[in-house]
Amino acid sequence: MNRDGYEDFAVGAPYAGKDGKGIIYIYHGSADGVRDKPSQIITPEEFPGVDLNTLGFAVSGSLDMDSNEYPDIVIGAYDSERVIFMKSRPVVNITSSMKLSKDVLSLEDKTCSLKDKTKVACVEATLCLMFSGIGVASEIDLALTHTLDGNQKSPRALFLDAQPYQVSNRSRNIRLKKGVQFCNKTMVYIQNAIRDKLTPIEIKTSYELIDLEPYRYVLKPILNLNVPTAATNEINIEKNCGKDDICIPDLQLLAASNMGQYSIGTKKRLELDMTIRNAGEDAFESMLYVTMPLDVNYINIEKSKLDFPVSCSGAHPELTGENVLKCDIGNPLPANKTLNFKILLEPSRVVSSTNDLVFSMVVNSTNPEKNETTYNNFFEIELPVRVEVALAVRGISVPEVVTYNKSEEIPKSMVRETDIGPEVTHVYEVGNQGPSSIKQGEVYILWPTNTLDGKSLLYLMAQPEVRGNAQCERIEDVNPLNLQEIRRRPRNHNISIQDLKEQMLMGDWRSKSSLFKSPNSVRKRREKREEDDLYLLDAEDHFLSDEGEDHYLNDEGEDTFQEELSCGLTLCTKIRCTISNLEKGDQVIFSIRSRLWRETYNEVQCFLLNMKCGLFCMLNQSSRKLPESGKSSPVENQISNRQSTEEFKQIMISMSNLNFRYNSDSFEL
Repeated sequence: MNRDGYEDFAVGAPYAGKDGKGIIYIYHGSADGVRDKPSQIITPEEFPGVDLNTLGFAVSGSLDMDSNEYPDIVIGAYDSERVIFMKSRPVVNITSSMKLSKDVLSLEDKTCSLKDKTKVACVEATLCLMFSGIGVASEIDLALTHTLDGNQKSPRALFLDAQPYQVSNRSRNIRLKKGVQFCNKTMVYIQNAIRDKLTPIEIKTSYELIDLEPYRYVLKPILNLNVPTAATNEINIEKNCGKDDICIPDLQLLAASNMGQYSIGTKKRLELDMTIRNAGEDAFESMLYVTMPLDVNYINIEKSKLDFPVSCSGAHPELTGENVLKCDIGNPLPANKTLNFKILLEPSRVVSSTNDLVFSMVVNSTNPEKNETTYNNFFEIELPVRVEVALAVRGISVPEVVTYNKSEEIPKSMVRETDIGPEVTHVYEVGNQGPSSIKQGEVYILWPTNTLDGKSLLYLMAQPEVRGNAQCERIEDVNPLNLQEIRRRPRNHNISIQDLKEQMLMGDWRSKSSLFKSPNSVRKRREKREEDDLYLLDAEDHFLSDEGEDHYLNDEGEDTFQEELSCGLTLCTKIRCTISNLEKGDQVIFSIRSRLWRETYNEVQCFLLNMKCGLFCMLNQSSRKLPESGKSSPVENQISNRQSTEEFKQIMISMSNLNFRYNSDSFEL
């Protein structure tokens, strides 16, 4: 039927196809026999307006009924009482070829120049076309489509004559004369810094007949569909892969950290020292992938002068939800090459989890290794996370000396707060000296409100005043007698943070063995305030630092913690406060205002009355239940219901006791 010299045949299947209306199959022959797949399938739907059933019940052919040198066929559909006459179209046979000036192209052989004088590697491609056929015209028109590297999203090859534009696909129409070869040469260049050097670059020209208006009763020709309708060739990039041109790498990975554990908030930079070796053949598009915790930020890489170029990017957890660093370590990474470089990282100031920092690393390339050598392509580093803070707890007593007349009559009925006795105010500062931030912590202030037999000692006049990122639970036993408060001048009892810092910077702190600092050294450096001498208590003993003592809440430390929270020989009010998000250098100020109950002191039969009054800090790295605020007896001074699903660190820092000494007419605080 197509006049190629091989026998063809038609098969009628009158009850096949959609709705059983029949199908005709056309099979072409070849040098190897009948082709497996039909070259054409004819169905009733190809004859619109005609209702055909049992199409293909009868088939007759091998006669040229229209004199175009091709045999036609007649198909019968007896159930529809129809006969279909089908003419054969002339077949155009096109011979095509695509030749390259180089079978293998070296990317270093840059013999062409772009418009901007950039040197590039290039190759000349020659396309040749010629047509033949029986019963076809002496000339035909073809539509050509030229495509470079069409299998890639970003083509690596471009047409040189299209500069300065980057063109990898273009079309044109040509007219061919029968039996006359048409050839066209085109320069193709390879872009610099391509990544895929393993896959050949395809150069392809496809073609099709241009449908022109035919003469009446003359059928349009058709291309021979049994041969390709495109001319194709490939540019192979030169590789160091041996005689078989197949590169099998052997990548090996080692890594180490510059620290054995990470302290949150430290200024020390986190470094991963990477060693990557290729013990096999060239590794193409070799990559290092580092999966990091979300709280770790990539800074840069540090390379030695002799190292192969390495670049890292792609760590965008805010976009992808994964913190994966991608490093290009060579394309190719040559055989027997060793890379040494450091990845510089910076964990966040506040790490969301106290679990270990885990870094998982893997190296690979687009040309795979043998399975037995991939065991050393993976490496993992785990860094324990340490929460390390240095807490500074300091206090001020206002006034430093309480003076009153012992012989002065004490009112029998308490109406105003001044009837109780002299005022005593404590101001505590809790400061974070770093390096870690304090996410959450608890502060306990123990206030000796009553003696063991229930008599008042330091009568609370107001709720605690807090300045900074903290808050205190409400105390129920504040001014229970509802005494009339006096109007007070600013700064007498509410000392600003700036005042507190100024006072702390004024004097020379006494040695760590002393709980109290003599007020004389302060007076020498500062004029005395009206009626109020600020008395500084040094809590430097309890600062937590690298050399300091850490207190952990565990079975061994339970007794220590309970002892710290005991009220001694008094019934105290336990004030519970919480601090949060305390960065390095931040402070929180707590002010407690009270009145010394003179009547109770006068009844004391000893010259020395010791009362425990202080502040305790606990830093929690996980949630847990804590004792509520309020009064407690020595027996009730236990912490219960302490639960945690993971290990957490608790740091206890305590202030000193408050001592009252009898000096005939004054008390030294």
